[in-house]
Amino acid sequence: QSTGMGLHVTQTGAGQVQSIPAQSLDLVDWQQVYLDVLEYKQARGMSNLVVPSSAVLRTIAASNCCHIVAEAHMLLPQSPKDWHKLQQVVTRLLCLYVDQYYRTYCGSQDNCSSFAH
Repeated sequence: QSTGMGLHVTQTGAGQVQSIPAQSLDLVDWQQVYLDVLEYKQARGMSNLVVPSSAVLRTIAASNCCHIVAEAHMLLPQSPKDWHKLQQVVTRLLCLYVDQYYRTYCGSQDNCSSFAH
């Protein structure tokens, strides 16, 4: 969900607005997130957007602009199934970020090569 304060991924059920803990971000396969975001960008026709490296995507996910509403166990995986859910949450969060960034900064530009805004 996009708000004036940044992006929020909202899931139904109980939960609190929170950032993804750093120790959980260490468990994410960032190369796969990068490939998934590239695929998402291509499927959406964002040909003028250059997706930054997986390291930059991780920095975005760790920043204060990315919060989600989730139960604590969703963000602190204890099993392979939980890790897979976390991977999906992070990928979806960054795809939403790409959408918002593109609409805000890249819409009709020939080249949109930086997520620096």
